Amino acid sequence: MANSDVRVGIDWDGNDLVDSTEPFLNDPGVVVVRGVDTARTLSPPQAGAAAFLLDNSTGDYNPGNTTGPLYGNLGPGPLTEITLTGYTNGDLFSGYLSDFIIRPGSNEQFVEFEATGGLAKLRNVTVTTSLFESKRVDELIVEVLDAAEWDASKRDIGVGATVAPYWWAYKQNAFDLLVELARAEGPGALLFEDAAGNIVFRGRHARLFDTTFNTDQAVFRDDFTGATTDLVFSDPVDFDYGWRDIVNRVEHVHNRIERVENTVLYRHPGTYYVKPSSTSIFIFESEYAMPAESFSLSYNVVGGAITGTPSAGRAGSYHAQQAGFQFQATSAGATIDNIVVCGPAYLVTAEIRTLLDDTTSQASYGLKTMPFDVPAWVDANTVADLGAAYIGRFKDPIGRITLSVDHVTTDQLDDNLALDVGQRVNVVDSNLDLDESFYIQQIEHEITDVARHRWSMTAEQVGSELVNATAVFILDSTTNGVLDTNQLGY
Repeated sequence: MANSDVRVGIDWDGNDLVDSTEPFLNDPGVVVVRGVDTARTLSPPQAGAAAFLLDNSTGDYNPGNTTGPLYGNLGPGPLTEITLTGYTNGDLFSGYLSDFIIRPGSNEQFVEFEATGGLAKLRNVTVTTSLFESKRVDELIVEVLDAAEWDASKRDIGVGATVAPYWWAYKQNAFDLLVELARAEGPGALLFEDAAGNIVFRGRHARLFDTTFNTDQAVFRDDFTGATTDLVFSDPVDFDYGWRDIVNRVEHVHNRIERVENTVLYRHPGTYYVKPSSTSIFIFESEYAMPAESFSLSYNVVGGAITGTPSAGRAGSYHAQQAGFQFQATSAGATIDNIVVCGPAYLVTAEIRTLLDDTTSQASYGLKTMPFDVPAWVDANTVADLGAAYIGRFKDPIGRITLSVDHVTTDQLDDNLALDVGQRVNVVDSNLDLDESFYIQQIEHEITDVARHRWSMTAEQVGSELVNATAVFILDSTTNGVLDTNQLGY
């Protein structure tokens, strides 16, 4: 692999990507990392990150260089892409410049750039949505991305299984909402940023039906005794037994929220004045979420007169806790008090406590409570199901391995570049007496020499899956739809 294989494109003026000066490939070179934060399934997704050096011997990257080609455009925010030319799967990173440091010394004359993926932008976005009923988590993820004005072409959203009886967002952080929705899908669900900058979501059933998740896509081993297609990794190798991720208790206090009719949604303070011969619309915010319907409106005209029929309701364009009322005055104008709007709303009607324990796991490893809570909008039965699923997956340690492959050939590197977060691979390590399948959780690229590209991954043991994908009963299937050949029999 040569220096010219690495391409850094930066859209300095917002019009088009421009190839920047070839990056220096000495330490720290070009570094890219993406996947799950700390490479653990129970951790939130991580925005992609990149760091690279560019030659600045001409002074083009000096903000004070008034005659430089980039004068006035240097600063955080430009779209940045890092690719390897000549490779089938050459995308390494797509994100935005976040910082840079100039090294002007006579023996340096380069710039250190840092960039972050688009997920980082969502950490600074607050969204409010309408009220949605009976939608799957993948559909709600789309609603969050729409509210955050995330490019529709930069999404890869698979189908989820968890259904929200009701859901809305009110002035909430977009990134936190995405994490909450993914966790409500249960263990096995994935939310991450891919090499092209797309936000990717996979539901918990992807490991059953997606072949890249339920069959090994590559074999990594510590020696050359395997097939020629096997990828040989080198030291150092880290294996974490997985004590920190054990979950043997789920404790949840669930506020059951239900639709309640004829709720007082809003009471207007003081008097309300409508100008002569005019229509006045007042938009209010309620403490409750409301369906998009017409509401009852009571009032008292204390001066002037109104005409027509006053109305109140929540239009589809309003967010879930926003509605309005409307009055039309005669030529005398109108003064109105005691305005009260009533209608259906979603209220807390009961408190339900869920406590799930695996006493065998607790006796072996101590009490380990799930490190995050199930969202309040999940119904009580689903809370129990999700809790059982998390305990079933994490009641025993799930090992985590970090390994690296140093590449010098195009074909071998192309095989690694084809792998992505969530996919399943086999790892063989004679020193660990290990020959097992793992799910990739984090991927890192480090290019520090003209002939060296270090590809690294951190992956989590597949362990004992709750369901064997080959044993699932599928209607109308000639193989999986036959009684007594899978999990369905008589």
